[in-house]
Amino acid sequence: MPVICNLHTIIKEPDPGQAFIIQEISRLSDRLLAMSHKARELLMDIYNVPGDKITFKPLKMDICPSSEMQDGIHEGAKRPILINNPLRP
Repeated sequence: MPVICNLHTIIKEPDPGQAFIIQEISRLSDRLLAMSHKARELLMDIYNVPGDKITFKPLKMDICPSSEMQDGIHEGAKRPILINNPLRP
């Protein structure tokens, strides 16, 4: 089963422990999802993650055409809408 990790916040100046954790997550994952193009850059430049392992995925992504949407609610709710919200303690 592939492991895909969704990274919400990428630290620009990590301490050695923080860098190690992201590098280990990268090593153990088949794919990393970055929420911004800047996050993708940081993963490659600071954490040495190969670019082909990182996919840009915006925080919210609708998968049905806007023509099928009415006031933000999918008519009939037969096709899914992907929404990614950060987990909070």
